Amino acid sequence: SMRLEDMKKDIHAPGRPVKVMTQAEATELLTLYETNTTRQLAEKFRVSQATICKRLRKARGVMINDQ
Repeated sequence: SMRLEDMKKDIHAPGRPVKVMTQAEATELLTLYETNTTRQLAEKFRVSQATICKRLRKARGVMINDQ
């Protein structure tokens, strides 16, 4: 059920497709961030700090959009 524009955009998108973040995942991450640094979260999830920062931004967006 993807719109044609979305498909066109995807054809040239490099790298892995963006994973949709659920409300539950967003809530969990933001809750963990209250008591952990990005570095600690990166170690916990075995990803880079850059990835954690990106996921935190995404999580905040999810919270705002899905109220």
